[in-house]
Amino acid sequence: MITRVTFMFIMNIKKSSYHFPGINGVLALKDEAYKRGWIVVAHEHFEPVSDPNSLDVRRQLKWIRQTGTRIVVLNCYLRYSRQVTKSVQTTY
Repeated sequence: MITRVTFMFIMNIKKSSYHFPGINGVLALKDEAYKRGWIVVAHEHFEPVSDPNSLDVRRQLKWIRQTGTRIVVLNCYLRYSRQVTKSVQTTY
């Protein structure tokens, strides 16, 4: 069985250049996925918001679902991960 993986992370595109908090962790996880023979099918991101409860990642989650992903690696601050997890429960 082929394992399909998606990486979802926070990305601030409002700064003068792209800013990826924790990008080194994403790259390390991508290397590990390659070593295990996993196929990385998507890299989804979302912009930080001042109120995590207003975070809307339904579009990203719907795309992830369409890719047949079995594993989603979420690399973000805890305050956002709670909202993403809630969104998963209502989207799926």
